[in-house]
Amino acid sequence: MGIEVHGPNQAAVPVEGTPVFRFPSTGLLTVPGTSATTYADKDAVGVRFEMAVPRSGIVHTAIATDKAVSDIAIDLVCFTGQIAQATDDSAFDPTDAELNTYAMTIPYSTDDKALFNDNSAATAKSLGILYVAPQERLWVQCVARGALVLAAIGDLAVAILILPV
Repeated sequence: MGIEVHGPNQAAVPVEGTPVFRFPSTGLLTVPGTSATTYADKDAVGVRFEMAVPRSGIVHTAIATDKAVSDIAIDLVCFTGQIAQATDDSAFDPTDAELNTYAMTIPYSTDDKALFNDNSAATAKSLGILYVAPQERLWVQCVARGALVLAAIGDLAVAILILPV
């Protein structure tokens, strides 16, 4: 059985005459507000951004790419309500009230990365994280796990693949 990945808010539908199904994806989104710097553990990487998602689903897979060769050791911390804007390259510290809208953390392990000649990618596989997002949005903050070096602004991008429920 194949999978066809399309934009947000599309239901899984068999493609007529073939065993292919469509699943929603956020598409590859550049993480806004990043710096060419070395981030410390637990630092906000870039600034908060939004992902359009179906009202409910199961996060199956997530990918991250870096246009430079680096260890993509980040977490995507997701909320179903808007959170305050974090400052790039500063400790990420959501408020207790913001934690009331916490949905999930998607970890990218350095074990699941591929280093190429001048760029890299990481895949978080078989996550199985169920969520409900009443506003069909996730507010997301990337957070460094260990020292993370970004060579240039705009190098980091992320995407998630969602199974509808």
